Amino acid sequence: MHFKKRKIPSKVFIIFEAPVRGELFSTARLEKYAEELAQNHVLAAGNYRGVNLSIRVAENENVLLKSFQEIIKTVRNEKSITQAAEWFIDNFYIIEDQLKDIREHLPPEFYKELPKLASGEHVGLPRVYAIAWGFVAHTDSLFEPEILKLVLKAYQKKQVLTMGELWAISITLRIVMVENLRRLSARIVGSQKARIEADRIADEILGLTVETKRSNKEIIKSLSLLPMHIGFVVQLVQRLRFQEGSVVDILNWLEDRLQKEGNVIDEMILEEQTNQTAANVTVRNIINSMRLMSSLDWRDFFEEVSLVDEKLHEHPLYSQMDFITRDTYRHSLEELARGSKISEIKVASALIEKSKIDKKNDLGFYLISSGRYQFEKEINFKLKLQTRFLRWYVSHREILY
Repeated sequence: MHFKKRKIPSKVFIIFEAPVRGELFSTARLEKYAEELAQNHVLAAGNYRGVNLSIRVAENENVLLKSFQEIIKTVRNEKSITQAAEWFIDNFYIIEDQLKDIREHLPPEFYKELPKLASGEHVGLPRVYAIAWGFVAHTDSLFEPEILKLVLKAYQKKQVLTMGELWAISITLRIVMVENLRRLSARIVGSQKARIEADRIADEILGLTVETKRSNKEIIKSLSLLPMHIGFVVQLVQRLRFQEGSVVDILNWLEDRLQKEGNVIDEMILEEQTNQTAANVTVRNIINSMRLMSSLDWRDFFEEVSLVDEKLHEHPLYSQMDFITRDTYRHSLEELARGSKISEIKVASALIEKSKIDKKNDLGFYLISSGRYQFEKEINFKLKLQTRFLRWYVSHREILY
């Protein structure tokens, strides 16, 4: 997929999206959830292109870069930042590496082949994207390979995933975590800007600036025009509380306004503290998960969760081959499944049964050698025009020469 950076307007930090975070599930609950997902997922028919995910990924990259620049600017201005913001800027090089991996390992041709959903929250997006989204949401972005294996195996009790989808789970998880980080960073920066504005007003009220101080009436009038962002309210209240004199009038006005909007100051303070703690945990989990995903051997992971690979291992010689040979066989099987319009697991089963009947020593005879032509006929494989011409050319090469 080709990602083109786009200029993102600053208003992106005003429109907050909820983090990819749901109820934390136990391992057993995650397995049940995966089975429920599989029961509810309906795939779009045919070669459905679906949603162009590359646009969102490119936008996320720009927002993350903008967030990084905003936080760095705050640090240089000697303003305090949250722990989540510290995690973000200290590990931004890891985030950049993940974005690079996404660009390199999810080309348009591969994305096009991934089965897309026909309905539901993630309609038009790859099925594997919805699985990754659910996993991230219900683990608070904490990646544990063994738990992900259990989730994928549980899902495949109801629906078998293609080999392409299982290879894509690594990059798709990265995409969802980048999405989550984009949402969190926008909130971090939005809250940061709100606190800075609250400090500016508090300094004026407390007479800590060199500028001419406005009257309380003028300050209240300006406050009435501002949206009551939770970060702004909490910072302003914490700066003005327990101060004496005319400050009390502004605090009373602020409390009255919030009550009219159905808010209580003490509850907002507790909510902001909870939000900051949750953001810190999630950002830390994302960074640590990205590190682990980069170091994991996804080849071993794939072979442990692929039902097609499990079926092929029924042939005694298959497990004795090296990874490259097994992967060559799997790519050939994928091609046969696409051309015959039957599932990969059914092709693998037919292949194993045929090898048992014919007593051939190697699955490669039917996948990449002379036995393939007969096997193609048996599964009604439809040759592409380009492949048909190439085969004709090879078979008549001496005459043509």
